[in-house]
Amino acid sequence: MRALPPVPMTGETLVAAARSACCAKLAPDAIDLWLLHPDDLQEGAGTDRCRALLSAAERARERRFVFARDQHTYLLTRAFVRTVLGQYLSMRPQDLVFQADAHGRPHLAGMQGESPALAFNLSHTRGLILLGVGCGRALGVDAESLDAHGLSDIADQFLAPGERVALSGLDDAARHERHLETWTLKEAYAKARSIGLALPMRQCAFAFDDGHLSFTTEPGLADPAAGWHFWQCRVNGSVMAAVCGEMNETGGPSITVATLSGFARAARPLRISHVRSSARPAVGVVR
Repeated sequence: MRALPPVPMTGETLVAAARSACCAKLAPDAIDLWLLHPDDLQEGAGTDRCRALLSAAERARERRFVFARDQHTYLLTRAFVRTVLGQYLSMRPQDLVFQADAHGRPHLAGMQGESPALAFNLSHTRGLILLGVGCGRALGVDAESLDAHGLSDIADQFLAPGERVALSGLDDAARHERHLETWTLKEAYAKARSIGLALPMRQCAFAFDDGHLSFTTEPGLADPAAGWHFWQCRVNGSVMAAVCGEMNETGGPSITVATLSGFARAARPLRISHVRSSARPAVGVVR
């Protein structure tokens, strides 16, 4: 697998990204991909500020986590989502109201006018919180740590026959990476369709060719592959991230990667590499 040159993200770049993405309307041909490391916020005043943004129900759920690290990740994730979406909508983060759909997926409640067109999706893993935001299109994101284990044990449940054949010639390390690549893409697709693990994953397949992704679906899935755009990368060499965006009248989305300046203590630089896309050439802008 050929790695594309890393894209460094400096503090100045991150500040510009936050201002640009949060102060302007989201373009209909864009998906903004917001990244945050869970350790960028330490215990103390920072967590108190985050907790003040949460609803009473969210604070109660935070307390139900047994382990302190899980509490911290949940707190940071909810405050992060509220802060980012609040800036798009010009609303205070604590004023946002979320509801769950039939599949348990959260969406914003009580929005009028253009606001319902705002779509978002969230994923987190060890070392990364990932939030995708788009306008006028369904989207899904997924993130998995590269040292995650167990996917090989369930590979037959999510790999299509052609994907299993492609794996047969790989060594153990390459097979592990391909499991992660395929799983994150299919998870992002399932989340974009709002059906999660109810998706029959063996009825869709990905093929990998350097920086290009090919996606196919079986007729039984009743969902043409041409209706979706995919983008994948690695973050800091330790996390696999994937994005699925619905095609619309503007075509496939452009992907902008950014972090939220000022949300936590000095946000660490992020390195984006191994970029792949279902478009030629691979798209991906870092602001």
